[in-house]
Amino acid sequence: MTDRQSNQGEGNKDADRRYREKTETFAHGGEVEGRAKEAAKGVTSPGQPPTSAEKAGRERAAEFDPEVARAGKKAR
Repeated sequence: MTDRQSNQGEGNKDADRRYREKTETFAHGGEVEGRAKEAAKGVTSPGQPPTSAEKAGRERAAEFDPEVARAGKKAR
């Protein structure tokens, strides 16, 4: 096994270096504004009703929430 493939644990310097390089390349690549606008299309405002996917996610999360079970509440 080479050094690059060895398990470095939480302080994986190779993964950190790759992440930082790719993040910097993306940030300086001119795609940030377009990607931000694209991502904003999928975000709902607090006043808007949740999407079906959001409802399903909340219901699933409530199934495993010990506070919901302790209080005898049902999922939304």
